[in-house]
Amino acid sequence: MAIRNYPGGDRKVLEFVQHFRPMGSKLVVWAQNMATNQMYYLLRWGNDIYLPVGMGDHIGIGIYNGSSEPVAIPMYVEGRNIWDGGPSRPESCTPDHMWELYPYQQMVCDALMNPNAQQGRPLVIVRSGTGYGIGEATFATTEFRGQICIYQRNILGGTWQQSRPMNVGHGDGTVLRGFASRGSGEVTRGGDTLEMKGSAAIGAGAAEHRAHHDTGIRYQTNAQPVVFLRMEERDDLKAMADQHFGFNTWNWFWPMPTSTKWWELDWSWRPTPTAPEVPVARPHRPGYR
Repeated sequence: MAIRNYPGGDRKVLEFVQHFRPMGSKLVVWAQNMATNQMYYLLRWGNDIYLPVGMGDHIGIGIYNGSSEPVAIPMYVEGRNIWDGGPSRPESCTPDHMWELYPYQQMVCDALMNPNAQQGRPLVIVRSGTGYGIGEATFATTEFRGQICIYQRNILGGTWQQSRPMNVGHGDGTVLRGFASRGSGEVTRGGDTLEMKGSAAIGAGAAEHRAHHDTGIRYQTNAQPVVFLRMEERDDLKAMADQHFGFNTWNWFWPMPTSTKWWELDWSWRPTPTAPEVPVARPHRPGYR
C-alpha cells in the first residue's frame, strides 16, 4: 500500500503532537484508541494533521471545553454528520445534530449517533473501496475517505468567534499553520478512473448504548473550524517516520494520562540525538580516502 493523501506545505516538516488547540478557541482536541485504551500521537506533516491508524482500530476524538460558556460541536466523519439526519453545513445544525459541552467539560466522540435513541455505532477503521466506509456508503464515493472535520459554535448571546482558517493553532506549544483541503479518493490513469482500494477509511460497527440528552441551550449560527484530521495507515507512514525520527526512537501511541488537564503540562516530543557534534563516519571501503 502507499500514502493516499499527501499534505500541503513543506513536507519536510514532520512531528508528533499529543493534542491540538485551534487559534482563537479554548477547545483542546486529541485522539484515543478505544479498543486498547491508548492515546494516539497526532502526526503533523506539512500543513496537515494525520491520525495514524490500523485496520480494526476503534477511534475516539476527545474534546475539552476550556471556556466559561457552553459550546456545540458539529462533527463530520467522511463528509457525513455524525448524528443521523444532521445537515451537511455546520451552520444549519440544531442541537439534535451536535454534541454539546458545558464549561470545563470533556468528552470522547467515538460513534455515529442516533438522536432518537440512546444508541451509537462505533467508529472503526476499515479498508477503502470495500463498501464499508461511511462516506462510500453514504455518498457512493471514496472521495472523503479517512476524514474527520470538527467545528465550534458558541452559545447564543455569548462570545463571538472571529473567522479562522482550518488547522491553525497550537500543538504542545508548537504553532501549526495551514488549511487542510479535502483530498481526492480517486486517481486518473489513461482517461480511466481507478478507484483506490486498501487505504484506511472510517466505518461503523454494530449499534451500542450511547447516552445523550438535549441541554435546551441554543447556539449562534457562526461555525468556525476546529480541526481537520486525515487517516493514513501506520504501515504506510512507518518508513517515512523511521527515516525522519530514527529507527526505534518513537512510537505511535502513548499511555492514557492519569492527570486532569494533562495538556497544560510541559511536554515536547523531540528525539534526542546522540553526540550531535560528531559527524557520521562512512563505512570503510577499499580505496576510500
